[in-house]
Amino acid sequence: MKLVDDREHWRLIAEINDEIVGDASLDREPYGWSRHVGVMRVVLMPRFELTPLETLLSRQMVAVALGSNIERICTELFREQEDRIKLLEELGFKTEAVRKRYAKDLNGSYHDVVILSNDIEEIWQRLEEYIIEMDIKLSSLYGGA
Repeated sequence: MKLVDDREHWRLIAEINDEIVGDASLDREPYGWSRHVGVMRVVLMPRFELTPLETLLSRQMVAVALGSNIERICTELFREQEDRIKLLEELGFKTEAVRKRYAKDLNGSYHDVVILSNDIEEIWQRLEEYIIEMDIKLSSLYGGA
């Protein structure tokens, strides 16, 4: 994978055998009232959708946000993409709204679009709780030594 960074726009390209099979991006506006918000997009070749590669790309974009002073990440998916929505929920994303018949696919069919967001501060809190939990488990496993 290759990460391209220009301070406001990040691209992560996944290649297998010199073939681009996935792309993840995170963009934020440098000025204005939403400069603390990053917009994430993950696109993969169909044979790699809902694979560990998709999870990896999504996790990497969250990690980029954590290191870039982005406070909130937003993304949009078709309501039918239930497995992808579940994957993002496991990363801490929550549904904020649904736009009815907002997208139109190449066949002319309309789709509802789910808007999800992730509050980065909540991620830090979850990570801290996880570390404390692991410390407790390790401490009890090794008898506090």
